[in-house]
Amino acid sequence: MLVGGGLLAAAAIGAGVLALAGGGDRGDSPADEIGRLLPEKVSNADAGIVVRHPADWKDSKRSGIINVESPDRCIVISISAPAGSGRAGQLATDSIDALEAQLGRVRERPLKRSEVDGRPTQSSLVAVRSEKGAAVVVRQSVSKGKRFAYLIQTLYRAPPCAESAPTADLIVQSLELSK
Repeated sequence: MLVGGGLLAAAAIGAGVLALAGGGDRGDSPADEIGRLLPEKVSNADAGIVVRHPADWKDSKRSGIINVESPDRCIVISISAPAGSGRAGQLATDSIDALEAQLGRVRERPLKRSEVDGRPTQSSLVAVRSEKGAAVVVRQSVSKGKRFAYLIQTLYRAPPCAESAPTADLIVQSLELSK
């Protein structure tokens, strides 16, 4: 089920990229188009984090963590800068351990290295069960900045979150991590 949703998300993102690359009838830049798709902005200036999201997604900030939740409550993206850049590798391990301590046994599958805001990023998919026994998938990414290690967790509350998944991917790819 997750693979099908992942393929659907990839196809939707690919279509979005093609639309952006085409420039549309207005000749807008990709940044202008992203600004229209993700008009809301929430930031943590101390950590150098800016998160853009659609108007119908809800955001909150608490204890240095920015959360953005889809309108269907299927996806929550959490972004923080909990460690110095020298601890990026340890942060990935510690956050998996924290998920395991909170929810029990986890299954992790490392993903290929990528970039978020031009910063090297290591990601993995983590499958767990919620306290109520529901399947939960977390895409966990750690990006290494100059001063901070950024933790980006995208929580899919139910595997068939295909409708919100492309928007969640766009939000993560448009993150600004400046410190």
